Amino acid sequence: MPGSGANQVVMDGTAGIITAGTGANAVTLNGTTGEMKAKKAVISGTTIDNNGVVSNRLAAGNVEIKDDRISGINTSKITNNTDAANKEYVDNKIAASAKPTTLENGKNTIVEDVPNGTHGKKYKVNLADDITLGTAGNAVRINGTNGTIKAGEIELDGVNKTATVGDVSINGTDKKITAGEVVLDGTNKKATIGDVTVDGAAKAITVGTIKIDGVQNVVGGLSNKTWNVNNPQAVTGQAATEDQLKLVNDSANTKISDLENKGIDFEGNNGGVVHRNLGSKLTIKGGLTDTTGAVSKNLGVKKNGDGLEIVMSENPEFNSVVAGTGADTKVTIGDAGVAVGTKTYITKDGINANG
Repeated sequence: MPGSGANQVVMDGTAGIITAGTGANAVTLNGTTGEMKAKKAVISGTTIDNNGVVSNRLAAGNVEIKDDRISGINTSKITNNTDAANKEYVDNKIAASAKPTTLENGKNTIVEDVPNGTHGKKYKVNLADDITLGTAGNAVRINGTNGTIKAGEIELDGVNKTATVGDVSINGTDKKITAGEVVLDGTNKKATIGDVTVDGAAKAITVGTIKIDGVQNVVGGLSNKTWNVNNPQAVTGQAATEDQLKLVNDSANTKISDLENKGIDFEGNNGGVVHRNLGSKLTIKGGLTDTTGAVSKNLGVKKNGDGLEIVMSENPEFNSVVAGTGADTKVTIGDAGVAVGTKTYITKDGINANG
């Protein structure tokens, strides 16, 4: 249907396009792309142009646009960001979001409400100062307030400097370790093991009643204090005490004293007895004042019964024999002969009467 100017209609059979009018007001139908282009479309009171859609009602299936509202939108869950939501869906979401969110202290956490001006609520979740991990016998408790950690039978106290592991305790302040009957005392340099005590400060070891004194270098407290000196029963390898040594010493002193006092008795020809204790002095001497020329070749000592007897040879030999004491009357017998006083009367040569 040909025309001219603004009213012309052009049909392009090759391209499948029909164009009515010219310029900005032209209407184009494209059979290839299925598009219709027009500056403005007016359909039964509904206008569609560059300014949008102007109509008192639009309907597509259950969805209807009429006046100032849209109705018939599905109330089910919306899955696409481009889907429209109806009032019921929006109301439900608003109601759900309006319910308060509650934060409360957990097992080992503390929730703190921090002021946040007009921008809603702000919460700070802190780890509690006293927390427990695990349960029952396997639980581990950490207390930041008093500085302790406890795990089963193990407990550490950082404030008081102590540690407990079952029956073993460590005290850092006193420098002491206790394990049952064993106590190590670092402050006093002492170790106690039951009835045994090692005292480093005193240089002593105590075992029950026995004490080894490193200062005096002695051992005391031994129980073996008695001793039968008449029937001694020795224990191999056992040390003797001073008590036992004193008993032996006293017994020995008594026996020595008895032996000394018993001594020896001496008896002469006159029957008199001379007693001397052992160790005492007995003087035996003759009448010689000068013993220079004295010899014992003519004397002997013989056993006589239960005694000793001094004997003289029946044929004694002398260098000289003097009889008498007078200067003129004493008789001298010797190698020079026989003299009376100062006069010799008999010599080897004969007799001289000295008349």
